[in-house]
Amino acid sequence: MTRNAKDFPRERVPIKIEIRPLADFAHNTLSINPSAAVRALEAVAARSGRRGMALTTEDVRDTIERRFDFVDAVAVLCSAATRDDQ
Repeated sequence: MTRNAKDFPRERVPIKIEIRPLADFAHNTLSINPSAAVRALEAVAARSGRRGMALTTEDVRDTIERRFDFVDAVAVLCSAATRDDQ
């Protein structure tokens, strides 16, 4: 995974290695087990505040989306959180 795919010319990368943008990797990883991803997000939020401001799960999710532009990954989290609440 990289934000810099131009430095990995296809002809120089071994066949079994796939160059993926970070956002795609995050989306694909969270899609494997969305409920586990939500639990991890909740754990990150619960640990916040030890140094600095305490964050809600929404704060952490918004930061991930804004800072890393992981729009699709955050959509997976939102969808899974909604399903888990039902």
